[in-house]
Amino acid sequence: MRPDLCGAIVMFDHLTWLGDGVILAVATGAQMPHATFQWLQGLAAILQKNLVTVEFGQEDNIYTGDYQLRMTGPEAFKRDMVQHFTRINAKRWLQRRKSFFMQDLSNVGWVSMIA
Repeated sequence: MRPDLCGAIVMFDHLTWLGDGVILAVATGAQMPHATFQWLQGLAAILQKNLVTVEFGQEDNIYTGDYQLRMTGPEAFKRDMVQHFTRINAKRWLQRRKSFFMQDLSNVGWVSMIA
């Protein structure tokens, strides 16, 4: 990953559509930088994958549970992803992802640097 994009996203590989993997990138802040989204679009094109990015709403540095999706792929994919994310309890999903991320960081000894 490009060094200037590190810290802007967390990528997961647990989402599929019609049996094919989807690039899922979650912004670590309130908004994903435009350059990061463009880079992810290029990666998706090279890998011939669909792309979903998620940005969670924040108020006073607390996640509200609201989110915004940006997607690259066919219209059917976009429609299915909107339906998929609508069914998810966003606050619970975010908390689960945060705990997985923190656990991964603790395994490499980074938690003390960011906590």
